Amino acid sequence: MAALPSVRFLVLLTAALVCALALAACGGGREEGREDLTTREITDEELVLMLIPKAEMGEQYAGLSFVYDPGLRTASDITDAALDPEEEAEDFKRFPLVSASGVVYAESTIGEETGEPASQTVALAVHLFEDTEAASGYLEEELADWEEQVGTMRTGKRHWDSGLTAAEGFKPGRIADESRGIRFTQTYFVDPSFTVDDHSTVVWFRRGRLLASASISTAVGDPDFREAAEALARKLDERIQAVLRGELTPTPVGGPGA
Repeated sequence: MAALPSVRFLVLLTAALVCALALAACGGGREEGREDLTTREITDEELVLMLIPKAEMGEQYAGLSFVYDPGLRTASDITDAALDPEEEAEDFKRFPLVSASGVVYAESTIGEETGEPASQTVALAVHLFEDTEAASGYLEEELADWEEQVGTMRTGKRHWDSGLTAAEGFKPGRIADESRGIRFTQTYFVDPSFTVDDHSTVVWFRRGRLLASASISTAVGDPDFREAAEALARKLDERIQAVLRGELTPTPVGGPGA
């Protein structure tokens, strides 16, 4: 059992990708009196820029490190991480995705007294759909899927078999046009006698044809991350708006910081 901490940490990283690429549903409507800035062309570089950089995550996340650097995610990436890849592929035919970006941060420490891992991951994602209707339609479809797929087993392609063992939606405060959250437990079957429960909290929000999420996961205990995930989602929305307004622009290739 000496390898237990490292196995749990790897499971947590696997779950973070699922969390970053999976959707929880939202409800609500357009922010009144606000222009939809997402109708303009949004570049891949801007999508990546919308992700919160490590330096701006906040003091409570100072111990986090990059696991997957900020970068683009494809529909194939999202489909591979879905509980039902075939159904997810069909959803993207009905609700076309233009592009997406994501980043995963992680922290792994070993408790001095217990020797147990106190691991945590934070995943951020931004999805750009062809139009608002596609974003809303995909959102509603995913809401129904989460509750229906509790008990669904998935054969791991790269890591371990897993099953969605619990899922419960919740309503965060209003963010952008729509916002909703979900808490779920994914059980990973490392071998017949060893399972790991990963507990994730995700807050999703839609701004025009953009869908974005902030998620926090842990394989230790089952803490209530709803307020923390909502705070991260609001910070993410602020950065998205700054990019849409042109207050933040991608660094030109070869320019400072390249």
